[in-house]
Amino acid sequence: MHRTYVSSLERGLRNVGLDNILAIAAALDVSPSDLFLGENK
Repeated sequence: MHRTYVSSLERGLRNVGLDNILAIAAALDVSPSDLFLGENK
């Protein structure tokens, strides 16, 4: 996954697909649902 793609996700410029959600969660060693929690876990 290219760094510019991840950056555009972080900035809300792109929508992320389910496959990429799963890949990002696996890379971060977290549950996919953890990616959707706000800063106030």
